[in-house]
Amino acid sequence: MAPSSSSAAPVRAFLELRAGDPEQHAQLQGQYDATVAHLKRVGASYGWDANTNPEDLDEEAREILVGSDPNLGPSFLFTPPEPLSLGRLTLLINPSPNLKKTRENFIALLTGSKGVSKSDRSKKLHYGDGCPVHRIETGFVMQSGDVTRGDGSGGEAALGGTIKAEAEGLAITPKYGSLCMASGARKDSITSQFFIVLATEASQLSKLGPKKYVCFGDVLLDKDAAGAEGAAVLQRVERYGSANGTPTERVWIEASGLLD
Repeated sequence: MAPSSSSAAPVRAFLELRAGDPEQHAQLQGQYDATVAHLKRVGASYGWDANTNPEDLDEEAREILVGSDPNLGPSFLFTPPEPLSLGRLTLLINPSPNLKKTRENFIALLTGSKGVSKSDRSKKLHYGDGCPVHRIETGFVMQSGDVTRGDGSGGEAALGGTIKAEAEGLAITPKYGSLCMASGARKDSITSQFFIVLATEASQLSKLGPKKYVCFGDVLLDKDAAGAEGAAVLQRVERYGSANGTPTERVWIEASGLLD
């Protein structure tokens, strides 16, 4: 994070990300759990250890297990489904007094403290209410925060409508893991949409600034546990990316907020 005029520590926040089809995942998880339960019931009679899991069985053992209950056979699943959770991003938000409006707006959207949209009372001003990650452009950015429409065409500042882009954030040069606000519909304004930089190449980074977007924080990428998880999460997110930015599967923010 670029030096700020404040000696205060960065504000720590988090985003919990998920990807996939929850209904399909629940169905597959049910099949796997049923397979586990049946294995526990009959495993000893075939000489299998009580701690054996379905994925530990070789092909012959799997055929034996399926044959042990023809009624369950078609629904057996020997490997657990891929988890929906992509993990947690820990965010370090710049404490500079010159980024006060940007920071307050983002924190309000993280916590949902401002309630619902003024234009659509059915929409919560809260990232953690399942806000889609509507854009994942491989090697460039992941973008979210459209709390009103969810597809990148909307957005609303929690502090009201739009907010003027703050100069200090515009002056920061983005890098891999930078947290930035996307531009609002009005010139030099922000709403609720934000992006995290996935670019490492200079040619891609140059498209992002400085002086184009308000950068006001970073994903924690240090070598401690939280930083290592952050790096892994960004890699997982990018697996759902594409050249045109359309995610290959549904990706969303499951939870968001501040850390102590």
